[in-house]
Amino acid sequence: MNAAQAAAAAEEAQLSVEQSKLPLFHAEPGKDQFTGDQWLERFEKCRQAGNWNEARTTSYFYNSMRGKALKWYRMLSVAKINANDYAQLRMAFVESYGTQASQRVVITDFMSIKQGKTEPVQEYFSRIGDTSYNYKVKKPNADIRGPCIVVPEHRREALAEYMALPLAVRQEVHELEYEQFNNNDVSYLGLQFFIAGLHPDIQLDVIKSGTADLYEAFKIAHACETAMQNKKIHSANDVAKVNELELDAVADPEEREAVEAVRRQFAQKRMFSANNGSAYQPRTGGSSNYGSGSSNGNANRSAQPQSGQRKPNPAFGKTCHYCKKKNHFQSDCFKRKRDNAPMVQVKEVGENNDCESMLSSKN
Repeated sequence: MNAAQAAAAAEEAQLSVEQSKLPLFHAEPGKDQFTGDQWLERFEKCRQAGNWNEARTTSYFYNSMRGKALKWYRMLSVAKINANDYAQLRMAFVESYGTQASQRVVITDFMSIKQGKTEPVQEYFSRIGDTSYNYKVKKPNADIRGPCIVVPEHRREALAEYMALPLAVRQEVHELEYEQFNNNDVSYLGLQFFIAGLHPDIQLDVIKSGTADLYEAFKIAHACETAMQNKKIHSANDVAKVNELELDAVADPEEREAVEAVRRQFAQKRMFSANNGSAYQPRTGGSSNYGSGSSNGNANRSAQPQSGQRKPNPAFGKTCHYCKKKNHFQSDCFKRKRDNAPMVQVKEVGENNDCESMLSSKN
């Protein structure tokens, strides 16, 4: 094999590798990984990277068709569409499989997009980015950009150097300026909808930052989300450590008292959390009748407390007469039981004393 044949073989092998990177298109949602627009975008990026000529482009296009898409390709000649002309081939593909979304539809997508309850910021940001990209593609950019600006008569002298440029150059500059403006416009629009749809606790941090950059807003939101997750993990670990403490293993009375205080604190927090921040506990049922002695069974049943109803915690807000700490009676006091002490006798019953005080005063 001479050098020319070896070079041709190497080029053919390289082309085979390039073609193998192209995704196949079936025109069937269950088989395709991408929509028609997404597939075409990937195809054209490969075309630009490989610097394909017209013949190679149309050949690769045909080799990527499968199933219903292949039947569509074979139909082109019947419809008098030249499949060897990539411009005609591309237009026919867009008309058949391109997304028929208008700018108004994309704006509706923006309005309805919000971060899900358990959705990570990264996934939400990706959805915003995809919608922003669709908006950019579907915008009638050519109509918005318009032709090269017409310089007013009174400004031409000041812009003599610009006016001396060929019209084609001025048009190219105009298009480049619009492209930069369009990118900034789409990014800023995406930023507004990104912030608007964030979880309120994350949203406030992003607003306080005052950033006008979409990606910077994402980084702030992601950092806030990570900090919140770490805080929850540390809080759960603290509760677990407190629950693992063995009170009997603590010899120092002051240390035992401190451990008891921490355990009571977390127990109270769990009670408040379970009852939506209320000091009332849900009733678990009971056989007491609240009726007036009626023999009617239905009346008695209807007077009984229903499941899910709340009754007040009688110890909440009260002070133990033994240890002088709140939210428990001395009959349940851990310190009194540990000291093996009798109940404190309370002789006077004031307006603010609890029912336990009255009972103990009689003993």
